[in-house]
Amino acid sequence: GRLQQSLDGKPVLWMNPALPANVNQELAAIEELARNYQLDGIHLDYVRYPSGDTCYAPASRRIFEGWSGKVLGPWPASVMSGRGRADYRRWRASLMTDFMRQAHRRVKAVNPDLKLSAAVWGGYPDTIDSIGQDWGTWLREGYVDFLCPMNYTEDRFRFSALLQKQLALPGARGRIYPGIGVTASESQLRADEVVEQI
Repeated sequence: GRLQQSLDGKPVLWMNPALPANVNQELAAIEELARNYQLDGIHLDYVRYPSGDTCYAPASRRIFEGWSGKVLGPWPASVMSGRGRADYRRWRASLMTDFMRQAHRRVKAVNPDLKLSAAVWGGYPDTIDSIGQDWGTWLREGYVDFLCPMNYTEDRFRFSALLQKQLALPGARGRIYPGIGVTASESQLRADEVVEQI
C-alpha cells in the first residue's frame, strides 16, 4: 500500500510521496546521513513523479480530497481533465516542494554548511505539470543550495537554450550546474560533442 499506482490501477515501483510514512522514512534517512557522516553535501535524485500517469492510488485520492476540500467524482476520471486535472497536478508539485522544504530544514538544522542539491529535469516549467517538480520554486525559496538540471540532449543548441532559460530563473545564478548527457538514455555524445556542451 505504499507504492504509487498507474492510471490503470497497476502498482508503480516508486514510493507514494503523498503518504506521510514514506516522506518520514526518506527524511529520516537524509537526516541520518547529515548527522552521522562527515559529508560535504547530500544530492537527491528522483525527487519527482515518474510521469504524469501517476499516482492514482486510493490513498492519493483520499489525501488529495483532504487537501482540496472537495469530494471527487469518479476516480481517476475526475482529475484527468479540466479544473480537476490542474488542481491535482498542482497538489502533486506541492508534495515535492514540501518534501524539499523539510529536507532543507533538517539538513541545515544538523549542519548549516552541508550542501543540499538535487538532479532535476531540464525542461522547467513543464516539469511542474508532468512530474511534479517545481524546482524553480526550490531555487527561489532557498530549499536547495544548487541544482543539476539533466540537460541531456545531443543538440548543442538545445542544450544552450535550456541552460539560458534556467539561468534566467530567480535565484539561479551560481546555483545551476547542468548535467551533460554523455551516456544517458536520451543522448550518447562523442568526445567532441561533450567538449562543445562544456
